[in-house]
Amino acid sequence: MLEEIRNSFRNGNILQRIIILNVGLFVVQSIIFLLFTVGGGRDTFSNILSYLYFPESPALLLRRPWTLFTYQFLHDPFGIFHILFNMLYLWWFGRIAVEFIRERYILPLYLTGGIVGALFFMLIYNLSPEFQGSSPLLVGASASILAIVAAAATIVPDYTVHLILIGPVRLKWIALIAVLLDIVGITAGGNVGGHLAHLGGALTGFLFIRSYQSGWNWFDGWLAVWDNLMARFRNEPRVVYVRKEKKTTTRPTVTEDQQEKMDAILDKISRSGYDSLSKEEKTFLFRISNEK
Repeated sequence: MLEEIRNSFRNGNILQRIIILNVGLFVVQSIIFLLFTVGGGRDTFSNILSYLYFPESPALLLRRPWTLFTYQFLHDPFGIFHILFNMLYLWWFGRIAVEFIRERYILPLYLTGGIVGALFFMLIYNLSPEFQGSSPLLVGASASILAIVAAAATIVPDYTVHLILIGPVRLKWIALIAVLLDIVGITAGGNVGGHLAHLGGALTGFLFIRSYQSGWNWFDGWLAVWDNLMARFRNEPRVVYVRKEKKTTTRPTVTEDQQEKMDAILDKISRSGYDSLSKEEKTFLFRISNEK
């Protein structure tokens, strides 16, 4: 089993790798937590974990800058349903996202959504009198995953998925309901910090796709730096990214024939789902989405 997991991590896509990393850390964390609990050191392990969770205090963040990243891959040891639904969301919506944007953008979007979500959580907690005196810690991949959910819903809002007991639902409605639930969750109390981070993550995914569609990509520069670092270690030629010049000529986004074809494809998705499309129809929809 371990060999299969290693092969999946080594040869799988970025979604599989993120899921394996999250689940693997959760299992290891749970086993260590059990050992500490049996040995009477439960509180000690909780204190150790707090150094990996994201704090609400800017001063504490300056002493623990790694928490901007580590909190995104950890979950509460008692949160089995938290990590379960997070990974399901990541798999379902991540697969849709990679149909329309490069797979290489998924991890940077995941990390950026988590960072923005954490900073949004910190900002509100320190500016609002309502939360003064509290010292919560943020943990979980929800903000990162909501960035991917929002990205998928923004680039193909009318993509239809079939939900158990509900039936066909378009992505835009799923994303809207998720955002509304977080807004209600903030006013209702409970996991306020988590709900704030979710909103920051969702906003990140929405803004990324909007800028991506307008020709400005957030991640190409960082990916170029990373690729060149890897090329240097491997003694490979330097990687050069050529930015496309944005066209300034005015023209309609799509022709009348293209619009009719796109409407027919969207109707087909509404009736039978995205998987019913032919390869040609998927390619056409992807090309039109990037031109818009």
